[in-house]
Amino acid sequence: MSIHSTVGLVVLVCSMGGGFQGPTGNATSRESDTGACCLCDDQCEILTETACIEQGGLYQGDDTECPPPGCTRYRLHNHPDGGAAPPPYGLRLDGLLTGDQLDDVTFDFDDPQSAMVLDVCDDGTLHIFGQAVLNQPPNGVWQVDFSYTNVNPVG
Repeated sequence: MSIHSTVGLVVLVCSMGGGFQGPTGNATSRESDTGACCLCDDQCEILTETACIEQGGLYQGDDTECPPPGCTRYRLHNHPDGGAAPPPYGLRLDGLLTGDQLDDVTFDFDDPQSAMVLDVCDDGTLHIFGQAVLNQPPNGVWQVDFSYTNVNPVG
């Protein structure tokens, strides 16, 4: 299943039942770090990144939690045609750093240091959060956290 939105988010995957803070610097993973692991049998477990990958899961990032009851979680990836205006990106917020809307500001969701997810909840809320790599100076890993309420299907 994939979901498309106007901010260039493309979603994949194993389903299970805003603003900025950052940059946080470059993240490093230690074997003792744990986080939510999306397994393709509709399960979520708190595991190390290595254990998650060994089980064929999608690691959601260090210190992440499994989705709340009534929510489906998706791992977010770069926009499929993001290469049309390189570098590839999953989120574009022009003018974020300078206030000039002509300054392209993009975040890479597929960088190894990135872990972006979307929770779609039965109560009409969407929560887009995680960490993403800024594609231009000052670079680094940024924490992203958007929440939307009263989201209803069209059609």
